Amino acid sequence: MPRKKFKKHTRYRKNTFRAKNTGSGLKKIFPKFIILVVLLAAILFFWSRANNFFVRSSFFNVSKIELTMKPFLKEALSLDFYNIPPRFNIFQLNIDAVGFRTQKKHPEFKSVVILRKPPDIISVTIEYKTPIAFIKTRPQRKFFHIKRQVFYQQWGNYILVPISGDGIVLPPDVAKGKILPILSGVDFEGSVVNVGNVCNDKKLSYAIRFLIMAQSCWQIRNHRIDVIEVGNLRDVSIFLENGIEIKLGEGNVKKKINDLKNILEVSRLDLTKIKYIDLRFSNAVIGPKEPK
Repeated sequence: MPRKKFKKHTRYRKNTFRAKNTGSGLKKIFPKFIILVVLLAAILFFWSRANNFFVRSSFFNVSKIELTMKPFLKEALSLDFYNIPPRFNIFQLNIDAVGFRTQKKHPEFKSVVILRKPPDIISVTIEYKTPIAFIKTRPQRKFFHIKRQVFYQQWGNYILVPISGDGIVLPPDVAKGKILPILSGVDFEGSVVNVGNVCNDKKLSYAIRFLIMAQSCWQIRNHRIDVIEVGNLRDVSIFLENGIEIKLGEGNVKKKINDLKNILEVSRLDLTKIKYIDLRFSNAVIGPKEPK
């Protein structure tokens, strides 16, 4: 009997000890939990106040644009150009959406990158599309960029308008100092054309594909394509920089250009006496210039 009483007493003391330990553990954790809650509340409070300051303060309203682009477009220094409302907060401005919207509005732009420069400046970098060729057109046709009339390079009785690989009209300064092939037999519709418009002539897409294909396999030293005549798509001709006409016709452009390479580089012909080289047949036909 004494052993049983001793065991019961021991169990009671052990349970009492565990209860005391549990109570003391809660007392240790509770102050730390309170401190954590207070600290979190303080952080949220100060973050809310700081956010209100950055978002609502007029100090952070967009007021200036730093522009990097060549050629320079002064209209792009205005907030209206990007459809940014006046007194708009710089941190609430969705710069990716503004860049995408501006590029979509101006197809002549290859890219529009916008960065924030707090407190009130946005930095804009605009790149034009690369010109691939000129379109020969009448000088009576008027061209405008935004609302300004622009004037293109004169070429005899015509003017030369640079276009991109997707047929977009580019401003004149984009092609300044560049030697590009001239597309003849392609033209614009209407008497007024805006930079950023696409040339809707059905022959243009063929002319661009032909040009890209010809240039990809062009390995003829000291010669370049000066003019591509696509007035008749079944009878395409190119003119070299020396004025010699190369009659290509239809089909197998790569083979015909390789034949032309052999004629110009291997045969040692006097090119000053040649008017045209006809590659439409199995054997090339060389036409001499008429004697003066």
